[in-house]
Amino acid sequence: LLRAGVPILQGLDVLIKTTRNEALLAVLVDVREKVSQGTSFHESLASHPTVFPALYQSMVHAGEEADFLADVLEQLAGFIERQDDLRGRVVGMMIYPMVLVTVGVVGMAAILVFLVPKFRDAFEAGDSQLPWITRMLFGASDALLNHFPLVLAMMALILFGVITFVKSEFGRGCWQRWRLKLWVIGPLNRAVALSRFCRILGTMLNNGVPLLDALEIAAGATGSDILADQVRIAAEEVQQGHSLAKPLGEASDIFPPDVVEMIAVAEESNQLPGVLLKAADTVERDTNRLVDMALRLVEPLILVIIATGVGFAAIALLMPILLMASNMA
Repeated sequence: LLRAGVPILQGLDVLIKTTRNEALLAVLVDVREKVSQGTSFHESLASHPTVFPALYQSMVHAGEEADFLADVLEQLAGFIERQDDLRGRVVGMMIYPMVLVTVGVVGMAAILVFLVPKFRDAFEAGDSQLPWITRMLFGASDALLNHFPLVLAMMALILFGVITFVKSEFGRGCWQRWRLKLWVIGPLNRAVALSRFCRILGTMLNNGVPLLDALEIAAGATGSDILADQVRIAAEEVQQGHSLAKPLGEASDIFPPDVVEMIAVAEESNQLPGVLLKAADTVERDTNRLVDMALRLVEPLILVIIATGVGFAAIALLMPILLMASNMA
């Protein structure tokens, strides 16, 4: 609408008339009212942070300041569509693994609740010493049968402690570092944060936003505090007259050497915006491959875990039988 020359108030009126989602409709009505009273568009969006995150507010602010709001909104729309597409693929491919997890958990619970007690009565009638693996299985069965509320409370307490720790300043920092180093998940998180950085920084520079301002916006939009801190360090060095590639290259665990090299060459040839957007496309393709690889690994990993649990129960129940048979022989 803006690109077609429609004024922003009239464009918001069109959106209000065509929106069927009541929650979004109320937000749009409030934004329209604030804009009509003289509030800037990005400040009007900022009054609804749960609907319009800081990234959207920052980009819209830059678009208003440099008079390229239509371009920014198009870039945001593309960004949201790519995020939704990635999220949809992950959710769709996780359905089967979640079914496996559910079946495995229910199956193990059924074994512990219904099958193990019957074997226990038969084994305890004998005089032979039970193997440690069998006693461990019986202990798990007792905990589930006789102390289920306590087990549930302990699990809830552990979950609450983990959430509280992650929300603290120290815990958030630890989690931000761990999530970048986890097996399979770490490279995926780094790739997503890096693609966001390159895409947003390239978009800002391509639309005339000064480099330092663009770096500040891009830092807040990466979704990773570790990467954002490194970008802000790079911004300080750029402000002192250094190149952008040098401080980014020092964080080699976050910024791959090929991307840093592309940025260095682009700075020398004065083609940084276009190169950053191409780098974002490359990193996003790598991200898609990482997602596919991670999801392909999840299914066999879950099957191995389920098979290990069932095998543990089978061995624990068979060992006393084999020992009694050997003693009788």
